[in-house]
Amino acid sequence: MDEEILSKEQAVQAMKDEKKVSHASFTDTEWMTMKRGKIVFENGSRCHPDEFWKYRQLKSWDYYWRIVEICYKSNEICNHKCKAQCKESC
Repeated sequence: MDEEILSKEQAVQAMKDEKKVSHASFTDTEWMTMKRGKIVFENGSRCHPDEFWKYRQLKSWDYYWRIVEICYKSNEICNHKCKAQCKESC
């Protein structure tokens, strides 16, 4: 499956739609979404979007986003190899 590369604006809209996104600079286990106007990270921590973007001004943050699926058991980005272990993921 080819992943669609998103712009920052598309990623923000996806998060507002409660989808989970990851960036090319994130590790394989890092993702984020939005709930009630706050960014929520994979570890449960939250921050205001202005605070997150304040420190991410480089052009690379404007691109290279993707929507990700999360493994039901591990709460990590699904690599689609987990189906044998986790029937409720993907």
